[in-house]
Amino acid sequence: MIVLLLALAVASFVVYEVFNVATLNTDQWPEAPNASVRALAIAIAGAENSGAQNNPGSLTTGDVPDEYIVGTFNSAGVVNIDTLEHGVNALYSKIERIQSGQSSVFSLQLPLLNFAALYTTGDANNTDSPEVQGYANSLSQTLGMDSDSTLDEVLNNG
Repeated sequence: MIVLLLALAVASFVVYEVFNVATLNTDQWPEAPNASVRALAIAIAGAENSGAQNNPGSLTTGDVPDEYIVGTFNSAGVVNIDTLEHGVNALYSKIERIQSGQSSVFSLQLPLLNFAALYTTGDANNTDSPEVQGYANSLSQTLGMDSDSTLDEVLNNG
């Protein structure tokens, strides 16, 4: 009985994850402030492959207005957001802060590889992990840029 319940739980999770990946349709996203912000948002959403509801950037509480948060997705603090529009706009806002140099976390001088490390692990120097390497490769491929391209180059043609 326990084995059957465990198998059902795993199968449900796998179906849920596949469903989320298959339904990522950026055509339904709200308009971005500019093409560079949209491109990085799409790249992040693809690299994140987040199962969190309406949260394509795996954002946490500091990135999303409280009134849009409907729950917490995991122990890392990734939140579920009430609508896709609010989730995408929160991701756009985070990227706009980076683009304008107003982010207190992400410098425009960060190469994509170090951005990937900081975004996924909280440590810009943790570039050797397979997770970070895969994330950086995904960003680079989606953006059509090398992993040593800086965020300034990505966002401001720097």
